Amino acid sequence: MCCVASAPVNGWWFMHVNTATTVAIQPDEQSVMLTQGSDRLWLTNLTSVGSFTLSNAVPLPTSPNPSGQNANSSYRKLALQLANITNTTVAVLMVPLTPGQPAPTTNLPVVVPLLDWSLSGAIANAVPINRPPATSATNVNTSIARPWTLISARSPKTP
Repeated sequence: MCCVASAPVNGWWFMHVNTATTVAIQPDEQSVMLTQGSDRLWLTNLTSVGSFTLSNAVPLPTSPNPSGQNANSSYRKLALQLANITNTTVAVLMVPLTPGQPAPTTNLPVVVPLLDWSLSGAIANAVPINRPPATSATNVNTSIARPWTLISARSPKTP
């Protein structure tokens, strides 16, 4: 997410989570562990702007709240709250973890501002799901019309 404003504004990133989910916001408010049974999902704020909060899944006081809207009583709202921003980029990484697997602390993806993205870089670094990897850049470029789902446009830096 990217935000550019002429005057400071408050911004938000939201994710609704089921009330059966345990939500553990870390003391630095930059990462969160979601747990349901043995399933875990770790989230981290890659840009370090704002802080994670948890609230009821209701509209903000400044948001429309029409009658007949679902009460969302089975959900809570995980939010990344951004205060007094004028120009920022927000990137939240979500990592499913196996039982006993620690949250990653190294080799995290590098955030690249949207203005610096390029289609050629995305195609070269993309990973197709359920398809063998292309053997050359030519194959990647000629196969773009196929119905592949791209899961990563950028990979973390490798040592």
